[in-house]
Amino acid sequence: MSEFFDRLNEAYGEGQDITDIRVIVRRCWLFDFLDYPVRAWQGQGKLYTEDGSEWLGFMTYDGAPLITTPRISDGRDGTAPTYEFSMTLADLPEMPAFEAYEALKADQSRVVGRSVVCYLALIDVNEGLRPNTPLEFFKELTMQST
Repeated sequence: MSEFFDRLNEAYGEGQDITDIRVIVRRCWLFDFLDYPVRAWQGQGKLYTEDGSEWLGFMTYDGAPLITTPRISDGRDGTAPTYEFSMTLADLPEMPAFEAYEALKADQSRVVGRSVVCYLALIDVNEGLRPNTPLEFFKELTMQST
């Protein structure tokens, strides 16, 4: 088993009730925009993972998400459904959000065919963020347009 599932089993332990579980699973998204890769996680502040990556929190101070993601549907019926979601870009030190969006929109080659990878991260309740959070691969999608 992976380190992620080992830690999940450890956190769950012998729990018999949902209140016994002291861990939260959060999504981390890697948007592989050409020249503008964005790492975002479903939380606040910066998350540092075991591979040395820095992920920006995409929740406001009051818990509102800046990335809206629908459920991923089951593709076993052979269909490839459109998976649309929205992301409110944050201003980065090297580029303001609007400028990054306009650059991506103007040059679709930075987006079309590029990957969006979703990982899962374990966050311990009342412990805060660990400096080397392990990630577990969840899904990889292909971007069609901005």
